[in-house]
Amino acid sequence: TRFLIHSTILNFLSYLLYFLLTLILLYNVSSSFIFFFFLMIRRPPRSTLSSSSAASDVYKRQLSPLLGNVERATAGEPECHPYPSADRVEVTALAMHVLGLCIRHPKNHAATRAAGGWAMAVEVMSSFAHEAEIQKAGCFLLRNLAFYSDLHEPHWGVLRAIVDAMVRFPNDVEMQLKACAALRNLSSTRESTQYLHEETHEILSRTVAKYAQNSTVLESIVNVWRNLAADEAIASHYMAGGSEAEPSVVQQMITCIQQPLNVEVTIAALNALNQIASHGQVFKNALSSLGVLQLVSSHHSLNPSPSHLRSVTVHKSRLYLAMGVVCDTTRGLALELGLVSSTIMFMCDFPHEPELQQAGCALLANLACGSDLGKQQVVDEGGIELVVQAMHHHARHALLQRFSCMVLSNIHTVNSATRMLEAGVVESTRKAMQHFESNHELWEASAKLLYRMVSRAQLRAEEMLQAQRENAAMTQHDPYPSPSSSPDQQCQLIIPSDQTRQAQLDSDIMEV
Repeated sequence: TRFLIHSTILNFLSYLLYFLLTLILLYNVSSSFIFFFFLMIRRPPRSTLSSSSAASDVYKRQLSPLLGNVERATAGEPECHPYPSADRVEVTALAMHVLGLCIRHPKNHAATRAAGGWAMAVEVMSSFAHEAEIQKAGCFLLRNLAFYSDLHEPHWGVLRAIVDAMVRFPNDVEMQLKACAALRNLSSTRESTQYLHEETHEILSRTVAKYAQNSTVLESIVNVWRNLAADEAIASHYMAGGSEAEPSVVQQMITCIQQPLNVEVTIAALNALNQIASHGQVFKNALSSLGVLQLVSSHHSLNPSPSHLRSVTVHKSRLYLAMGVVCDTTRGLALELGLVSSTIMFMCDFPHEPELQQAGCALLANLACGSDLGKQQVVDEGGIELVVQAMHHHARHALLQRFSCMVLSNIHTVNSATRMLEAGVVESTRKAMQHFESNHELWEASAKLLYRMVSRAQLRAEEMLQAQRENAAMTQHDPYPSPSSSPDQQCQLIIPSDQTRQAQLDSDIMEV
């Protein structure tokens, strides 16, 4: 009410200022332009209800009933009707909506919370429990209130108000959308996830069943699931059970990926499954048994987005999900499904997208970790050259440089050492270390890579020298020596001295 009264005063002052400025202009111009200025003076439009037309007559008409109620309340006049009038409902809903817009600014948000914004919103929604417009405006206000703050115990009545609104108006799509958006913001805090799960699980399941084809509602609900899945106990509950009649939450997420309504729902479902996989090997194995690896390994399993940016986001999310699911027990299945080939293909399709290249490098590093088959597949698919190219194109992305060093370190073997040197791995690593001198994690990954390259170079030189010694020993005991030279000359040519051996080592190591 105070907000609306202040708005009326501001409107009056704006009209007064506009009139004074007009008089000043008319006084300072010649009489020939007076008619033109009078033509330019017109009233604001009557038909608009947008927040940019706060001085219009529509707002005045909507404010007048509330001002009358305020005057009667001040004079002690009792209300004439036990239920609120239609005008009062409309104005109250408008006031809550405008307040919800105002608190998007952090300063207004803090002031509203300090003035009891949570309790006010819940009280108004309780008083107008059967008014859909007020319930929608209340959910919108609560959504924005929850954007900058956590839901602590004194405000847990907020959840009940939102759930009650969803239950009372199950067929109102706009109501369900605003309520789910409010729950999405409220679920972002870690202090009340268990309570929020208990309060909302049943209503969210019913809403998904009812609005399975509404992409906007479904996206908000999947984001609520993703936020709540940060709690390991809730993630276990989402994995449990499941049947054709009543699928589990994880099965519903997989359905959102297999039969995508739009790109946003697909991204939300991929991120939610990745959140569940982050809880450990048990969850990774369970997701793998449900076919998640088969889902993300196919290059064309998801519908492409008409937007290039959204397509990149979808592929990045699926690569991170694959990285989260792959572990020691699921790596073999991932390699059998051709996940290395799919990852290389994604990286080739979007060479100038640093985030997707970063996700691809992270997944390749995981696939090659401790697996000779994974190392060989990455090398055979051209992974060395592709990773070096990504390091060159995106030299200022520290995390990409770090993941690239991890990939190259994991796939480095005696057989791939020469190929890595020819691809320019040493120079790319040196540049990354120069660009990010204070990044300790990148330096650690780079140091491991260079150490392995030096160690393998030394090992390769040792093997070459050992082979030469064996050949020399066989030549010394050959009963049919070559007539072109004496045995002493052959031994002198084949058996290297200590200086020759050290020169071979120095040559290989200096390359690194």
